Amino acid sequence: MAATRDFRVIIGGGGISGLTLANALEKAGIDYVLLEGRDTIHPQVGASIGFFPNGGRILDQIGCFEACAKETIGLKLNHSRYLNGDTYSSSDGSFNYPIAFLERGLALRALYENLKDKSRIKLQKRISTVDHNKNEVVVFCEDGTAVSGDVLVGCDGVHSKVRHELWRLAHLQEPDAIDPNDKELLSAEYNCLFGISTATTGVIDGEMGVNHSEGFAMMIIGGKGKVYWFIFKRLDKIWYDTVPNIPRYTKQDMDTYAESIQDANITRDIKFGHVWKNRVSCALVATEEAQLKRWSWGRIACVGDGVHKMTPNMGAGGNAAIETVAALANELKKLDDEAEKGKPTYETITTHLGNYQKVREMRLSAIFTAAGSVARLHALKTWKDKFFAFWVLPFAGDMFTDMNCDMSTGAVKLDYLPVPEKSLHGNMPFNPSQGMGHTESKLLRAAKALPFLGITSLAVYLMWGGVHNNVGKPGFVKPLQNFYGFEFIDSRFRGLTACFASFQFVDLICNWQSFSFLTDIGVIYAILLIESARRANILTFASV
Repeated sequence: MAATRDFRVIIGGGGISGLTLANALEKAGIDYVLLEGRDTIHPQVGASIGFFPNGGRILDQIGCFEACAKETIGLKLNHSRYLNGDTYSSSDGSFNYPIAFLERGLALRALYENLKDKSRIKLQKRISTVDHNKNEVVVFCEDGTAVSGDVLVGCDGVHSKVRHELWRLAHLQEPDAIDPNDKELLSAEYNCLFGISTATTGVIDGEMGVNHSEGFAMMIIGGKGKVYWFIFKRLDKIWYDTVPNIPRYTKQDMDTYAESIQDANITRDIKFGHVWKNRVSCALVATEEAQLKRWSWGRIACVGDGVHKMTPNMGAGGNAAIETVAALANELKKLDDEAEKGKPTYETITTHLGNYQKVREMRLSAIFTAAGSVARLHALKTWKDKFFAFWVLPFAGDMFTDMNCDMSTGAVKLDYLPVPEKSLHGNMPFNPSQGMGHTESKLLRAAKALPFLGITSLAVYLMWGGVHNNVGKPGFVKPLQNFYGFEFIDSRFRGLTACFASFQFVDLICNWQSFSFLTDIGVIYAILLIESARRANILTFASV
């Protein structure tokens, strides 16, 4: 598709978000340039990434999913373990797209290779400053070059330079536009030693295990001939990105910490030292968290970790970034379509850049909260986490599988590209009106149930307090002698129940009433079973 040269997008950062947006814009026929500060587009920095169905469908739309999937193996089993390595709970699940873990560098390579015009990717273009007015946005790089466009999208991570420039420019031109609290939201309560190792004896491909203990957790994932691992530790306090800043670690810090946990059990037979010995790459970082209140201003927008940074325990961060990219790409496509004979106006741009956050915010907030909760569950932060991990989870059946489905089912997609055939299959179909962020109001449901409560109360009153037995005292209604009022039918049922009565030593009428009672209870039991499976009751008593 030929690009519309009147409208141009500048992408700041060539990570997962930036390259996904580049592919989405290329498919939309929108002119763009991507500025990446590194000298390579697919570096290996020790990190892995897990693609869930919500991210997988978007990758499939742009033609990258199969290239990523061939590098990995879908997760089949998830084990919860004690600190000593004993497994106390396991769950499985099936999806239309497999949960696929692979090296981040391989995912970046697949996204880059999928681009038809690679000349738009500019390396060693680290952003220095940004200029902004009603007519254009200009990005100045540290090498002295300048790039102008209509929209700038920051895809440059948690410490985003684009986001800081957005704040600076907004303060100069519209001082009240940005909530000052946004600049102080980033915090870290845990750190994470993560890495990739070669295949290790005892770690099974396609299986994931999480060892729970107080203030410390290990997540080990068997990939395709690789082991991806994450070691979480609670910090001495919650650190904020102010003074003093969130901790940063040296290689010496990493090695010292790794040596101290060599004997930590993954299973009874596998220790962390076995995985560490086979390491290929690794790093130690603080796991920051923040969901900013505003993601765009003027001609500048941010996506991914720059505006919604999550703990990695649930694997939601990368997929959330891909979803936000899709929501923004949809708005940019609308902008381009509306400006067939020229560039879109400044007012039109600001309106559309505000829309992508509205599309994402409710669902994103729910996933952000869930990711933080899972991090604290893994490290058993409170007595509630301990109770849930050891007393609820082992008996919760498919609860975690349901939660993973709930995280994916309401996902955003690229509206201007066809829906992949693969996404139409599976046990949990995509539905934008369901999933995380679309839970029902418990108060509203209770109000709707009041008529049924009234009927039940009336029935109890009539059966117990509203009638009198044969001695003039409140009591149960005397058993009925006829059920349907037609002797021909009632006599047949009396005959039918006679054989049961001969074994149970009760009169025929009471015997038939017992069947009627079981029929009534069966309806109630069916309702309870249905309620236990409803999406609105996930992680409630009803689901247990």
